[in-house]
Amino acid sequence: MINWFNKYLKSVYTRKIGADQTEYTFLSGADFYALRCAYLHEGSDEITGQNAQETLEKFKFIQPSSNNFSMHRNVMNKTLQLQVSEFGKEILAALRQWTEDNK
Repeated sequence: MINWFNKYLKSVYTRKIGADQTEYTFLSGADFYALRCAYLHEGSDEITGQNAQETLEKFKFIQPSSNNFSMHRNVMNKTLQLQVSEFGKEILAALRQWTEDNK
């Protein structure tokens, strides 16, 4: 799962930020896998107890706002905010690419 994320989604969650354009990864393959495990096995958004956890500690899924204001891919205090509609679109696009690659 980590390798799949790194191949199909890592670029979506990596940006150059600041004046010096430092590359920053908002979500790593390890943290993605930790989120999957925490949600699937514990029903939790906290990943500190997951062996795969790398840099983040928690996730917060938010609903789209009525005024089209997005808080997607926002990190604060080691918590990554993900707008559920955007996250779903990104996962779906990655799955479609994976399907194309594996025909």
